[in-house]
Amino acid sequence: MNKSYLSFLLVALTLLSCNNNDFCLYRIQVNGLFGFIDSIGDVKIDPQYKYVGEFSKDGYACVISRISIEEEKSPFSKLGIPGVSENTDSCICIKYGYINPQNELVVDTVNQLRIPFYSIYDWGSSDLIEFAHKYIVNNLDFRENAIDALSLNDGLFVFQDKDSKLFGYKDIKGDIKIEAKYKLCRMFNNGVAVVKYTKDLGKIDKISDSSITESLNSKGVIDVNGNMVVTDYAIINDYNTEGLTWALSASFSLEDNGFKRDWVQIDKKGDIKKGPISNIAHIYNNKEYPIIVINTGFMGVYYSFLDENGDYLTDFNGDKGLSLSFDGSERTELFKDVTRFSNGLAGTIGYNSEGESAWIFRDRNLDPISEPYDSLLPFSEGLAAVKQLTHLDKFSSHMGKWGFISMDADSTLSLSIPYSFSECGSFTGGLAYFMNTGATFDIEGYINKQGKIIWQTKRKK
Repeated sequence: MNKSYLSFLLVALTLLSCNNNDFCLYRIQVNGLFGFIDSIGDVKIDPQYKYVGEFSKDGYACVISRISIEEEKSPFSKLGIPGVSENTDSCICIKYGYINPQNELVVDTVNQLRIPFYSIYDWGSSDLIEFAHKYIVNNLDFRENAIDALSLNDGLFVFQDKDSKLFGYKDIKGDIKIEAKYKLCRMFNNGVAVVKYTKDLGKIDKISDSSITESLNSKGVIDVNGNMVVTDYAIINDYNTEGLTWALSASFSLEDNGFKRDWVQIDKKGDIKKGPISNIAHIYNNKEYPIIVINTGFMGVYYSFLDENGDYLTDFNGDKGLSLSFDGSERTELFKDVTRFSNGLAGTIGYNSEGESAWIFRDRNLDPISEPYDSLLPFSEGLAAVKQLTHLDKFSSHMGKWGFISMDADSTLSLSIPYSFSECGSFTGGLAYFMNTGATFDIEGYINKQGKIIWQTKRKK
C-alpha cells in the first residue's frame, strides 16, 4: 500500500493521545527525547523519555526504558536434528511500563518482552528490528512507533511469563488477569484481543496435511475475562467499532497443490457475516469499503475494494473476477496502489498517456474526481494531504511540496492549505504533523487546520 498512507496510519496511532475525558496530547521530540504538548502547543510533559508511545483510549502511554538484542537457544533444537541442537537465535528484549497524562509512572518499567527474530512477523514486521537498533543508538525519529501490542486498552496490557516465555494480560495494578498461556497476544481493541495458541514444533507428532492446517489456523479471539470467543483462523484483523472484522481460514493439501485461503467477515461471536472469499492475499478492515490485496504472481501485487455485500467493488464487467487493463481499452479492475475510502473518496495510482504515474481521488463509483498528485493521504477531519505533481508541472515554485485540500458541499475539491511542506501527516484531533527540510537542519512540528504552526523544533542533519 501507499507508503504515504502507511505513514498516515502511523501518525494516527502515535501522535494523538486522548483519554476518556477527551484530554488530548501530541507526542513531541526535542534533542532525541520524547514528551507531549496539548492542542494549542503548550508543553504538558517535558521531553525526557528515550521512547514513549501514544496515550491509549484508557489514558496511559507505554514507556520503554531499555531495549537490547540478545541471544537465546533456538526452539528448533527440540526437533533433535543433528547440528541444530546448539543453535541460538537473536532476540529483542524490551523493558516497559506506563505513564498517565500527569506523567506519573503507574506501571513500573520492570515488565519485559523477549521477541525472537524468527517470530518477529507475528508482532508486526521486521521494522521492529530496525526500531530496536535505532533505540539502542538513540536515533529514533519523531514519528517512530514500537509494536501496537504494547498499548494499554480496556484496562489490560500484554505481559510475558519469564519462565514459560508465554504471554497473557495484566491490569493497571500489575495483577495477572489473563494467564500467560499464549504464543502471541495483541492489544485489546473494542473489548476483544487476538491471540495465538499454536503448538510447539517439538510437540507435533507427525507432519501431515491436517497438522499443517492445524498449525496455520492457530489464532483466536478472547474477551476481557479471558474467554475464548473465536477460534481456528490463520489471520484475524483487529475488530472495528461495529464489532466486525475480516479473518482468514487457511488449509493445506498436498493433493490439491498446496494452500487454500478463504476470507470471511465475522462478529465477536465468530458468526460469519460475509464470505467466504477465496484467492485474496489480504483484506484490510475499513468502515466504507475494505481494501483487498491480490497477488498476481509474476505481475506483482494489486489492490481493489469490497462493496457493502462483500462483492468486488471494481467488478465492472460482472464476471465475478478482477482483471487488469494496461492499454486503456477497458476499465481496469485492479490498481497498483490505493488508500482507504474516507469521506466517500479513495486514492488510487495510475498512468497517463505518456506513461507517467500519478495519484488521483476517486468516488464510490471509482470515477476520477481530482487533479493528479505525486502522492496523497486519505481524508481525515475534512482535509486530505496531497503532494503536488512536479513531473507534470516542472516550473512550479512549490516543487515537491505537500499541502491540504478540502471538499465543498457540491463535492468540489479545492486547496485549503498551500503547498509548503516537505512532508506531512493527516489531521488528527485538529493538528497535523509537518516537516520542512533544510541544508543544515530540518524543522518539524504541528500545524492547525488554518495552516498555522502551533509547535515546531529543529533537528540537525
